Amino acid sequence: DRVFLDLGLCPTAYNNARTLGSATALCEEPATLGRLQLGLYGGLAPATVANFKTLLASGAAQGTTFSKVFPGKYVLAGRQGSHRYGEVEAPAGIVENTDVVSARAFRLRHDRGGVVSLMLSANDDDESVAGARGYSPLEFLITTGPGPVPELDGGNIVFGVVEAGRDVLQAVTRVPTFNPAANLRGFNQLATAVGDERASRARRSWGKPLKAIVITGSGVLPADGTASPTG
Repeated sequence: DRVFLDLGLCPTAYNNARTLGSATALCEEPATLGRLQLGLYGGLAPATVANFKTLLASGAAQGTTFSKVFPGKYVLAGRQGSHRYGEVEAPAGIVENTDVVSARAFRLRHDRGGVVSLMLSANDDDESVAGARGYSPLEFLITTGPGPVPELDGGNIVFGVVEAGRDVLQAVTRVPTFNPAANLRGFNQLATAVGDERASRARRSWGKPLKAIVITGSGVLPADGTASPTG
């Protein structure tokens, strides 16, 4: 199975000039970044791939954003919440993900750039969504390379690979993000050590793009075989 994501870039994270009642808080005409083509491993993670294809084919991903960018590690998209603010609202057809209880689904590693994985270990879906009946995780990451990201192994489900558009992926990593100064990171580590809950809340903004990276289009490509985990 193969799918695509068309990406665009807004000049700011949110459109401060939007009018009352606007359907989106993002810019209306993002500048084109390009297309990512992904090959999916339906044989290894069938439920994850089925839900991802439903998300992209339904159009529910269109108008949503990449919520985090960590150059040299991964980029993150598919956070569930309010579509108006660039988050995913799960479409009809999303099913319970049985892969999350399958050891086989966790066996592939994040050993290179371009690995597509279901984010479970650090999923940051809106709490009201994650706690709802029938919830199924949709947030996904793509490793940026050039090296592996071993801390993601064993806790997230690898279900695909970037087959085309690596230049687009690298363009995403160059978007400026919120990164606190070293002294603030030190204070955060200290606060974490003493159990201050505000530390984890503060970390949620780390890596957040200062310009909205928008999925402007998505879909399933015509059948042309199944991507190989080693391909």
